[in-house]
Amino acid sequence: MTPVTLRTHRRGPGLADPRGHSPSVPDGRPVRHHAYRLRPDPGNGTTVFARDATFTARPGSASVAVAPEAYSHPGRYVRHRDFALRLDPYRTGEPFASDRSFRLA
Repeated sequence: MTPVTLRTHRRGPGLADPRGHSPSVPDGRPVRHHAYRLRPDPGNGTTVFARDATFTARPGSASVAVAPEAYSHPGRYVRHRDFALRLDPYRTGEPFASDRSFRLA
């Protein structure tokens, strides 16, 4: 299994928790989830936004990979499916294990 490379402009400390991370796109907008789909968003400074833009790195399915877990929805992981990044509940086995594993660049 080869993890997908997830490229972001910045992987700074989490907006809601500095132990997490909040990725952003090149124009500086943080990436957050809304309706369980990830998207760049200019933000509004609220606690809800900060929580939706913070992810916790968990071990991925390969030694070089991480599985980003949503800070605001523990147990839901960033997953690539149908050409989109979404938050899905944790499941065991394939293809979920590889679909939620990313190599950060």
